[in-house]
Amino acid sequence: MGGAKKKSISQMEKAQLLKERKEKKEKKGEKGQTGTQERLFRIGFSYDEGKIIEVMNKMKVITPSALASQLNITLSAAKELLRDMERKHLVKQILGNSRLKIFSVVSA
Repeated sequence: MGGAKKKSISQMEKAQLLKERKEKKEKKGEKGQTGTQERLFRIGFSYDEGKIIEVMNKMKVITPSALASQLNITLSAAKELLRDMERKHLVKQILGNSRLKIFSVVSA
């Protein structure tokens, strides 16, 4: 008696396109990119560590939001950049909690 209603033509086209994209992606064997460089590239930002360190040395306080405004990038990209540089021991976290982190440049 009941049952699902018949989809409109545009809804069927959208469903078909999504199905084709999914199959194409599976066919290529693409997996999610997990490296930091790939994530930053996906965000739309590639960087040179030397230039970033120069910018950080001029800053009084290094926070993700201050770095994002200085480099004209998104906040998520700035956070990822600082995490990556902390893993490479170029910067270290001085103070912080889950909401705010303050970093300083490690002098070599």
